[in-house]
Amino acid sequence: MYLYIIRYLAIQYTVIQQPSDDIQQQPSTKELLISSDATFADDKKTRKSTQSSFFSLFGGPIGWEATKQHTITISSTEAELLALSSTAKTTISVTRLMEQLGLKLDHKVTIECDNLQAIRLVTTTMPRINTALKHVDIHNSWLRQAY
Repeated sequence: MYLYIIRYLAIQYTVIQQPSDDIQQQPSTKELLISSDATFADDKKTRKSTQSSFFSLFGGPIGWEATKQHTITISSTEAELLALSSTAKTTISVTRLMEQLGLKLDHKVTIECDNLQAIRLVTTTMPRINTALKHVDIHNSWLRQAY
């Protein structure tokens, strides 16, 4: 509902030529912050989960997305893994664009996620996750390889 209400709003960046004394200057770092999140089975009709991603550069948002997942997931961890996978694919495109524009980042790109189980599954160096859900294992393997 929140995204529906703000769909016509925009963010505008401006340059302050002479900063006043009451404006605190933030150090300008080339820091790309990325967040990924999912809400498990929140659509009451289809039982599909919602996923979102948020991209911030120089302290300001440069992109965000909120969509319904294409498949029905059976756990919040699976929904988070699918959201992470989607966000990682977009991250690759964004970093390639930044490279083509000659913009070098100050740090290695990481994706923030609030689901500890999903983080554990992606960061653990297991060759294969023991699960009957092959598609979840494929997303895990791809994420581990990409990041």
